[in-house]
Formats: sequence, C-alpha cells, structure tokens
Amino acid sequence: MKHDRLSIHISDSAEIAVEERRNGIKRIKNISINDLLVCIKSSLREIKPVYHAVLPKNALFYSNCPETGDFSAAIEYPYSKATVTYMATEYPDFPLPKLVFGFNIGGNGKIRRVYLGVTENGILRENSKMFLYPFSNVSNDFSLCTGDNELPAIKSPYSLSNMPDYILSLPDNDDHFKPENNILKLGHRELMEHLSDKSPEYYYSDILIPSGKTLADFYREVSL
Repeated sequence: MKHDRLSIHISDSAEIAVEERRNGIKRIKNISINDLLVCIKSSLREIKPVYHAVLPKNALFYSNCPETGDFSAAIEYPYSKATVTYMATEYPDFPLPKLVFGFNIGGNGKIRRVYLGVTENGILRENSKMFLYPFSNVSNDFSLCTGDNELPAIKSPYSLSNMPDYILSLPDNDDHFKPENNILKLGHRELMEHLSDKSPEYYYSDILIPSGKTLADFYREVSL
C-alpha cells in the first residue's frame, strides 16, 4: 500500500512543481513562487512572546494562561523561624521545617487557592521528598484552608513575595489537625509547646512522617 504524500520540487531555474500522491495516483502542478509563499504563510500560526512581571522572590515554579491572565506559583519559604499564633497563644520565633507555598491567582488578582507543604531539608529539586504537614488546616492535596480571612489582591507575580509571611501570621485552629501526622502523636497544643524550644532540624528526626510524595506532586497541584 502506497502512502499519500505531498512533495515540492524546486529546479535550478526556480520552477516550482507540487507533486501530490493520493490513493496511488500522482498529480503534478506547477505554481509560482508567490503561490508557494502564500501557501506557507497561511499554514503558519503566529506565536507572540508573552512577557510577565518579575517572579516572586524564592520562586520555584510558575505557570500562566495568557488568554485569561490566570497564573500560579510555588515559593520556597526562606526562613526557619516565624512568629505564629495558635488559638489565642502567640509563639514568637517558632521553629519551622522547610516550607513551600503555592498560590493560584485569577486574572482579576484574586487568590483562588493557597497550598502549603513540608519538604526535605537542603536544596530543592523535583524529586525532593515531601512530609505530612504536622499542624492544621492543610489537606492531603496540599490545599490550605484560610477560613474567613480575606486575602489581599495580587497585582503581579512579584506581589506574592510577602504572602507566605502573611499566611503564617494568621491565627491557627484545629481544623484538619491529625495527631497521627506527627511521629509522637501529640495533640495540637501539646505539639506547639513541645516544639517551641526545639531546632528546625528536630522535625526531621522526631516529628515528620514521609508522605510518599515529592515536590513534583506539589507542583502538579499548584499548576493551572
């Protein structure tokens, strides 16, 4: 069985012949250079480069939809301590494992979804191990419940730079908290008190449980 094909032949004298083979039948047609150029141009789709504002500090991942203006980003939290609040108790300089945040932003600048994950310590790669989040408000798909807190509008990707600090400053509660998500199986209040004077490295030896997921799985959830 002969395959259908279309061939263009250009001779030394610049004569152009289009050879078409269809169902075993060959047809040849001579065309002008202008006809060839029009044909080629009509078959090409113009690809316009898309320019964006500067990405947020410590950005790990970015995806966008030029047609709608929607975008998402993953950010590595650069600090190992932060002031956090559980119920009405404030814990200044509370130790933290290595955290990554994800944000899904609509074209109107509204934050539609926030993600939070715990990674292994060290330089992050797509195959970096993820751990169960030992505290509250985070689901199995890394999505973070922010409750009734109204999140600020995001005017550009770079505006996300300070969002991790803002998220961590929100008071925490017991929603989605599971004692089985920490090795010691401590309750939330017990866990906070236990960790308050520990080092960030202590998480990896005595608290965190591997989730079986990697940073690539986190990116897939964050991606548009």
